[in-house]
Amino acid sequence: MALTETVQRFLRMLDEAIRESIAEARSLPTCTPYTDDSPLLFGIDSLAEGADQLVADAAIQGGFRFRLRVPVPFTSRQYKSFFSFDKQDSIAAFERITCAAELEPIVVELCGDVEGDRSEDYAAAADVLLDNCDLLLAVYDPSASGGEGGTAESVGKAAAMGLDVVGIDLRRPNELVLVSDRQSDPASSQLKPDMLRRLVSGVMVPPASAGLRRFLGEPLLAGSTLTRTLCLFASRVYGLFWSVIPSIGSLVSAVRSSPDRKGHQRPQLPNRADPDATAIINEVQRPYRDRRAPVDALARFYMRLYRGSFVMNFMTGALAVLFGLLSYFHHAYGSVWIGAEIAALGIIFGNFVCARVWDWHGRALDYRFVAEYLRHLTVLAPLGRSAPLVRPAAQYGGHDPIETWMGWYVRALDRDQGMVDIVSAQVPTVIRIDEAYVETMRARLCRSLLLGQIEYYRKVEERFDGAVAALRALMVLLFVVIAAGVIAHLVHVTIPMHPAAWREGAVLTIVVVALPAFLGALHGIAVQGELEKTADRAAQMSAYLEQVLEAMSQPVATSGGRASTLAVQAVAAARLMLGEVLDWRIIHQAHEVELT
Repeated sequence: MALTETVQRFLRMLDEAIRESIAEARSLPTCTPYTDDSPLLFGIDSLAEGADQLVADAAIQGGFRFRLRVPVPFTSRQYKSFFSFDKQDSIAAFERITCAAELEPIVVELCGDVEGDRSEDYAAAADVLLDNCDLLLAVYDPSASGGEGGTAESVGKAAAMGLDVVGIDLRRPNELVLVSDRQSDPASSQLKPDMLRRLVSGVMVPPASAGLRRFLGEPLLAGSTLTRTLCLFASRVYGLFWSVIPSIGSLVSAVRSSPDRKGHQRPQLPNRADPDATAIINEVQRPYRDRRAPVDALARFYMRLYRGSFVMNFMTGALAVLFGLLSYFHHAYGSVWIGAEIAALGIIFGNFVCARVWDWHGRALDYRFVAEYLRHLTVLAPLGRSAPLVRPAAQYGGHDPIETWMGWYVRALDRDQGMVDIVSAQVPTVIRIDEAYVETMRARLCRSLLLGQIEYYRKVEERFDGAVAALRALMVLLFVVIAAGVIAHLVHVTIPMHPAAWREGAVLTIVVVALPAFLGALHGIAVQGELEKTADRAAQMSAYLEQVLEAMSQPVATSGGRASTLAVQAVAAARLMLGEVLDWRIIHQAHEVELT
């Protein structure tokens, strides 16, 4: 059959392109995240009657190795009952393919509403497929409209998402074409092996970035025990300098009232936890949690180094000014003060060199982005969805995560894990996202994710807002003391006094020269740490997430479509929070450790 031969030809081209791309990645002079295992595809196919089943059969008959994931809009029994073209043969093909143990098949039943408008449920299943694929093979007639959830609509969505689409026009079943992102008609261009190789290489080969090489060779992950111990000790020392700032903020916020928050009433949060659903959700999320934990630890480690280093540099710079003045006026210990001044300058220079050579600032920002993306992958995976890579505004195009090693890496991890992947002796493994499953997920999303993030942002707002208030009060106090010192110093130098009064003059000189250095240091810490802006952003995020929490706390009224509704809400929440993380990264990108 011509269509079967075309599908197998495409799969042979794809298999060769994948092998060549992985070989290219392994030959990179920098590093490669790939193991020596043979690549194994995930085939995501709803196995609808007709082309879907034909493609799966063609892959099996051609001997191609892949793991099968089957998202269906309803239960399998209901889904099969809607087959109408050669119904018995189509049902038999569905059961035969999903029972092929070598494919490790997992059927994800979205349990949509069979009594309502079923097109929405077909569209939800298509969204799950698109969320989890890197390359879409579409076999359809582009001149016919399949309606909502049909292949034509999925091709249009894939093109809009930036996914590569290979089309087989049923009117010309011998041709493979590459569907462009501007045109959903498979008449754009004939697919050639070198074109497919470039597409696959863009997905499989990591970008030429020092960041990925550094990450894979991190001393905290791959170093010796002594190296890890020294790193952790340094992190804790530097962390002490930064911890003073939020600690002051916490003390200030503890004595400040917030009547608007005391009056806030949250909706009653769902608390259902079905044992079977909980077990499946935990198993799906476990590998993502395991991968996130070390990245989160790295982000915390480098953020402590970065923040502690600039706090240390600002305060040490002010101390260097003080030590220099003391060496001038306190001759008996002049050499001691000069030594202290040199040591202070040495600390500043050492911090600057270490921060730039080991890129504390860049690593802290990169690893935090990866950790937060993995957080949302963990949340969305049990619903069969993937966290979106949020794009920045046009003027920040250089910060687009898709173009960075982080964007490539998190997508590679998601791809490696596969869609709703669990271990089961049952063939096929069936994950039924029914009411109990959805309500269990909804309770987890509300309580663990949203409520946890709201409390986090509230705490950040309180600490940073309190720190800003404390620093401002301290700067005002210093300014008043400096102003008084300037007036006293002016009086001292203009009015003739007894020669023994030189000590008072020395003290006044130190006050009017050294204290401005400390005032500038406090302002520098506030600016470098973006304390005010961070507090404001945290307040806005907690307010937005309260609205999301209220919406997600309301149960879905319809008997079906619960999974798709919850998935849409969860993806929207993930997009909001990942957008905030991206904005935070852009804001802090310019604040490296300097010689200050």
